[in-house]
Amino acid sequence: MNRKNPSVLLIEDDPVVSKLIEFKLKRNNFHFERRNNGLEGLSAVKELKPDLVLLDVMLPSMNGFELLRQLREDEGLKDTRVIMLTASMKIKDKKTAFSHEVKDYMEKPFETDELIIRINKALLN
Repeated sequence: MNRKNPSVLLIEDDPVVSKLIEFKLKRNNFHFERRNNGLEGLSAVKELKPDLVLLDVMLPSMNGFELLRQLREDEGLKDTRVIMLTASMKIKDKKTAFSHEVKDYMEKPFETDELIIRINKALLN
């Protein structure tokens, strides 16, 4: 991990949320990449091996839980740090996320300052 400019891959299909997160991450000296669907996101994780993935649950082509499951089954990617971002407040979704060892789970809408705090915490563990 590059401690000076950690890399964050955002997998999110909402352009407004994406722009907001991109602005905040770049302002805080993170290297930022974005993909807007599950299949492209999975491919990008394999290619880029980011320090952290911000992963939406509801995505075109492959939902975030399926992407997360595939990451955890891949020997080279199973330790990828992931924070889930979702509008779902269902306890079963939280259980699913944490059973796949996500670092955190944030419900939308969220404060971008809090997101940065949680990203920094996740990168330390």
